[in-house]
Amino acid sequence: MQSTLDTLTKLAAKIVRRAAEELPPERLLLEEGLLDSMQVIELADAIEDHFPILLDPMELSPEHFSSLSSLLRLIERKLAPSVTVKARRAI
Repeated sequence: MQSTLDTLTKLAAKIVRRAAEELPPERLLLEEGLLDSMQVIELADAIEDHFPILLDPMELSPEHFSSLSSLLRLIERKLAPSVTVKARRAI
């Protein structure tokens, strides 16, 4: 089974037209000019298509799209069951 990072790397590699090996998790995608504003939207769409999450427009920011590791943190946070849901299940 593919890890979330592997999947994210493949999605990003396709969009930026680079080999996945050229995109280590800490590479600065925006700062190095690998990802532009239109590609941010394209990558966000690909993430929403592949993972069961929705990205808020406010999340399409340099804070989250600066690197694959920052995007991974966002995706994993959104995939994690919320504390509220866990509390309800315990009742």
